[in-house]
Amino acid sequence: MNSSKVRMCSFKVTYGAYTYGSSNTTTTTNLPNFFNNTGMTQYQVGYGTAGRGNNAPANFKAAQYSVYGQDVWATSNNFKLTYGLRVDLPVISNDPSENTAFNTAFAAYDVKTNQMPKRRLMFSPRVGFNWNVEGTGDLQIRGGLGIFTGRVPFVWVSNQFSNTGVEFKNLAIMQLKLLPTTLN
Repeated sequence: MNSSKVRMCSFKVTYGAYTYGSSNTTTTTNLPNFFNNTGMTQYQVGYGTAGRGNNAPANFKAAQYSVYGQDVWATSNNFKLTYGLRVDLPVISNDPSENTAFNTAFAAYDVKTNQMPKRRLMFSPRVGFNWNVEGTGDLQIRGGLGIFTGRVPFVWVSNQFSNTGVEFKNLAIMQLKLLPTTLN
């Protein structure tokens, strides 16, 4: 790299937020302070500690079990009807910690930090057809419809395990002075 200089600041964290600013972290000088390696006043990181020790995300166990059946019924030589049913069962095997302060404050809304969704079968029926109009295979009309479900987005539920409000750490280091790293 010819005569240009690069200044670098790097942190290895699991979940973190970096704040650059001299006194107010929302000022418009944050980006210039970052590039000039000046004015960094705070480093902050927060993470859930539920499940696997003191500094890890929550221990969340989930699975989705599925079964599918299908049949084809040839109503004539040139018309086939295909029908089937898929059944899915999402399962969450453990419960997050209870935050009694939250549960008490929001009792009127019937929500709790340790309340998981109920296990429910998800049914996905489908039907399709293939009409070989002239019986030669040159002209075919096909169609179908069904109710299709995707995989449950377990990441949305796993956040409930990490963010109960009772198993959480927050680390903040104030007034950092960084030494520039110069690469030639």
